[in-house]
Amino acid sequence: MASPSPPSTAANSSVAVRKGSPIFGVFRTYAIVGANPAIMGVSLVVVMPAAAKAAGLKLEDVELFEINKTFAS
Repeated sequence: MASPSPPSTAANSSVAVRKGSPIFGVFRTYAIVGANPAIMGVSLVVVMPAAAKAAGLKLEDVELFEINKTFAS
C-alpha cells in the first residue's frame, strides 16, 4: 500500500527489484467484515484479527500495521 510520506509507492516486487528500490513491506491479504454501524470505530477490532487469520498470522506476528479506514453510506 502507498504511504502519504514520499517517496514510497506500491509496486510489484519484481519492479522494485529491477529498479533497485528497497522493499519495506508486503501486502498479504485483506478482510471484509461487518460491525454494528451504531458504534463508530469498532470495525477495526473485528477486521484486524480476521485479516491476520486470513494471512495465517497472529496479531503479535505483525510489527506494523498501515490502516486506511474508509466510510461508506
